[in-house]
Amino acid sequence: MTDGALLGIDVSRTTYDTVDGETVILDSETGVLLLLVGNGPLIWERLVAGVDREELLRDIIAAYGTDAATDAAAFVDQLVDAGTVITIEGSDRDPEGTPSPSPWPDTYTPPQIERYDDIADIMTMDPIHEVDPALGWPRPRARDAPDSA
Repeated sequence: MTDGALLGIDVSRTTYDTVDGETVILDSETGVLLLLVGNGPLIWERLVAGVDREELLRDIIAAYGTDAATDAAAFVDQLVDAGTVITIEGSDRDPEGTPSPSPWPDTYTPPQIERYDDIADIMTMDPIHEVDPALGWPRPRARDAPDSA
């Protein structure tokens, strides 16, 4: 990951919501569900608005120290590897269109990603060609069944 890069989310494939301090992300391309916990949802808020990587890490150092920034850098790299966070152009940044991020809490909790891919095949199934016509979605067509669509 290039230091100083402007990072944002890939809105073409990412749907997300934060509920009770946890952020749930669905990658529509892979069907993988990610759950962000700890300080992860707070970092995610900043990524939604578009944030300079170095600026984000400086803010975390100021709030929690260098160990927390190391955790955050690894966390962001995991999101980049998952394809949900991408490098964006400065013109794609929309700080006015997104709410101000929540302040950093007094207590630091390492950001973590829980990955759930057990439903990925169902989420990415073609509902016309890959579904059992008699049973319907989310039951896949038998591999040896002819395609009647």
